[in-house]
Amino acid sequence: MASHLLDEVEKVCTHAAILKTGQLITTGPVEAILKDNDTVELAAVNMEKLTALFTAQGKTILPGEIPGSIQVSFDSGTARLDDINKFCFDNGVILSLLVLRKKRLEARFFELTNN
Repeated sequence: MASHLLDEVEKVCTHAAILKTGQLITTGPVEAILKDNDTVELAAVNMEKLTALFTAQGKTILPGEIPGSIQVSFDSGTARLDDINKFCFDNGVILSLLVLRKKRLEARFFELTNN
C-alpha cells in the first residue's frame, strides 16, 4: 500500500518504508520505526520551574499536546514515570500531568525527512 495518509498506514500496516525523493530512508516494523525515543508530557502549577528542571538535565523540551504542558524526550526505554514523578517531587515540583506519549508515524516521517 502506498499512501501519504500516514495515520491510516500506522493503523493498517505492520511494516512500512519511508522514502524521500525516491531514496529509501528507513524500513521495518512500524513499531521499530516509531521507537527512537520516549516522549513524556508533563504539567505543573509552576511550569517555569518544571521546564528549568529538565533543561538543566539537558533534555529536549517541546510544547505539549495539551495546552500549558510540555513534552520531554528521553532515550528509548528510559522514561520511567515513577522515577520522573519522584525526581520532580524531590525537586519541589508537584506534577498535575504525567503521560507517556506514543510518537505518531507522521511525526517520525517529518523527523526522518527533515520536513
